[in-house]
Amino acid sequence: MIDVSVIVPAFNTEQYIHKCIQSALEQDVDLELILVNDGSTDETGRVCDYYASRDRRVQVIHQENGGQGAARNLALDLAGGRYIYFLDSDDYLYPGALKTLRDVSDRNELDICAPASLSHYYERPFEYISCLPSRMQFIRRSILEKHAIRQPSSRSGQDGVFSHEVLCFAESFGIAQKARLHYRPNRPGSTFSFFKSKPALVKEIVSSHYQHLGDRYRSADEAFLRRNAVRLLSFINDETLKNRVFPHARHLSVDDVAELIGSFREIGVMCLEHISRGQRASVAPSVIACLHRDPLGAAKILIENYSQLDLMSPLSGQNNVRLKADSAIVCKPLSRKGASREKFSAPAPSFDSLKVQADYTLNVLNHNYLMQRAAFLWQNGSPGALKDDAPIVSMTTIPSRLSTLHYSLLSIITQTIRPKKVLVWLDDRIDFRINDYPYLRKIAEFGVEFIQVPDIGPHTKLFYSLKEKFESPIVTFDDDMIYPDTAFETLYKVHSSHPDCVVANWARAIPKETELREKGIRSGRLLTPPLLEQRLEDNDAYEPYPVLGALAYGTGGVLYPNGCFDDQVTDLKLMRELCPTEDDVWYRAMAIKAGSRVAPTNLGINPRHFSVVSSQATALRHINHGGNGNIAQTINAFRYFRIFDLLNRCE
Repeated sequence: MIDVSVIVPAFNTEQYIHKCIQSALEQDVDLELILVNDGSTDETGRVCDYYASRDRRVQVIHQENGGQGAARNLALDLAGGRYIYFLDSDDYLYPGALKTLRDVSDRNELDICAPASLSHYYERPFEYISCLPSRMQFIRRSILEKHAIRQPSSRSGQDGVFSHEVLCFAESFGIAQKARLHYRPNRPGSTFSFFKSKPALVKEIVSSHYQHLGDRYRSADEAFLRRNAVRLLSFINDETLKNRVFPHARHLSVDDVAELIGSFREIGVMCLEHISRGQRASVAPSVIACLHRDPLGAAKILIENYSQLDLMSPLSGQNNVRLKADSAIVCKPLSRKGASREKFSAPAPSFDSLKVQADYTLNVLNHNYLMQRAAFLWQNGSPGALKDDAPIVSMTTIPSRLSTLHYSLLSIITQTIRPKKVLVWLDDRIDFRINDYPYLRKIAEFGVEFIQVPDIGPHTKLFYSLKEKFESPIVTFDDDMIYPDTAFETLYKVHSSHPDCVVANWARAIPKETELREKGIRSGRLLTPPLLEQRLEDNDAYEPYPVLGALAYGTGGVLYPNGCFDDQVTDLKLMRELCPTEDDVWYRAMAIKAGSRVAPTNLGINPRHFSVVSSQATALRHINHGGNGNIAQTINAFRYFRIFDLLNRCE
């Protein structure tokens, strides 16, 4: 059997299609190439015929212009490969891409695989992935035939609807990191660009999407609905509201939006009834607004508040993505043991479970407050005062958090005192294009710079700023936190009264070596917040007491003044040898060696109340604290630099 059927619909792409076809024919797999000339008026059809006359693997179909969905369906009926891959006629494959996709799919028994792609498509649990672009659909053909899956007749967005159906039946989805595709976004004349500029066609497009999906969901059994209810609700948010409605909101009337809501409301309500109480937190507020009100009332809310609702991405639980040795990222459905509602019996809540619920509630409230700050920012600009001596902010992130990074950055640029600038250091191996992240592109207008450098792990957030030798103090923030709007001002004020100290919103006393070895760094006394020990009315009279034997946690935000580190602070080789993942320990050891004390503030940022929901699956604190990984690294660094001896002498 043929390995791969490559399907290429083409319309007026004569200047691109040569390279597209050649890139497919040069792949080292057994393939067939099915070209569908979709009523082109230029030389595209002749180019297709030329290749068909010279290579027996090429088939050409000429049809009247009917759109990509109709073209792909025609080709699917002729396809004979084990796998299907949709290639757009203005894109092209790099050598070895299809072989890598085939091998990774075979090795991991994947139903869907994709070339190296932006992480936000697969960073959430499998059940929450609502749809995929066509370039990410390397599909096992048997799943299409078994469930009679074909593309809808929509003039735009048909690949999203199609992939949604495939995901509904798929058992696994993977990313082959070494398979590469050259993607040409927003090409003038492309289907996407054309329909993106036509708000009048939004109703027709959305209606065709849900006419197709409605047939599937209305005829589905209970098991299908329980499995895919969250996926459909995510599709409403991701594909319909964000991609179709919100970009054209200024051009749509309330009646138009009400009609759009009506097209998906029936199956949306059906799915909302089939999700658990825990899953309900994953549904975007914009979707809840549409399904809990009549269409006209919901439309008025969306029109009035779309700029804020658009920022509210669905909250998701812990990621179920795992990285395999062959560079394939594989997602599989979460376990559904005990999912039957009839047999479920809720145990009496324990104190710990109530505490978790309280923490979660505070976290959601902080998310909601951030949305208010963001709305003010978009309408009025930055609310914070700009001081001449304001520090700069330095931070880093990882690929899986790029799609949620805007939360942290929004909380930083809406502080009561504005940073002089914000530097985000990114791994130069990431294919980072700011236009792929609309929120980051908007945030960059407020003094945020994205700089790609060789990655050195968590140390990246401060290392490169130190190398720049800035005159201003440097504040480090984490990429998985939503900071209260006074976090920066609190650091700034304490720095003003203690200019030679490292200032921290979250700090602990460093325990003795024997206690550290047995219990870890958390056995040290918490130095912040003093409100745990002081009465509330004493807050304004708080005076920080600088401590040499203290560890400043990067989680809460740390201010480093000029000259606070020993000269070895940028010794990369030693850093990697002693503290490969504990940047807080490394920078603290370097500061202690230089005699710099920590001045704790009284803010006390608790990570459980301020973390970006869904960001914690890959948090370093699980390794460093949860797994006691910080014990070995702390002892390594402190022994090497004789920190324990120094602290003992200073007592």
